[in-house]
Amino acid sequence: MKNTNQNPPEMMHGSDWVGRDVSGWWVSEKFNGHRVRWTGSQLVTRAGKTLAPPPWFTNGLPKYELDGELHAGRGKTNDDVQSALKRGQWEKLVFTAFDVPGLVIEEAVKRLKGLACGCSFWKTPDTECARHTARVVRDCGGEGIMLRRPGSAYVPYRTDDLLKMKA
Repeated sequence: MKNTNQNPPEMMHGSDWVGRDVSGWWVSEKFNGHRVRWTGSQLVTRAGKTLAPPPWFTNGLPKYELDGELHAGRGKTNDDVQSALKRGQWEKLVFTAFDVPGLVIEEAVKRLKGLACGCSFWKTPDTECARHTARVVRDCGGEGIMLRRPGSAYVPYRTDDLLKMKA
């Protein structure tokens, strides 16, 4: 990482799920890594530090902003990501985009479907299905799921329109 004078990007943050009915909400996997923003030309951490990935890592990323996670896969943690960054081992890392700042979730899902780095989304029929999915993800080495209220806009703060469900 290299330090810059860049202001930290304003990012949407989810609240913990505490029993709310999430029937019909959008679901995606929650990744355990390092939160980053793709600015359209560079990766910037939540703290405002610009990362210096090799060109092959960012080839194919769009010219518009993406909110996402730099991670090392299921079963790995933020510590694994930090270790790879310190050693310059970008081949051990993946950038997964899970939102497009400025768009409502349905528009973001459309944009992300066309990207190789885009996260998969689906709608949960009911809360029990969401809870089951969170358990399956955890049992496969993942952290859990994120739930997004249909029609909700990307906002640069913590919101109950985005919920974290860990099994």
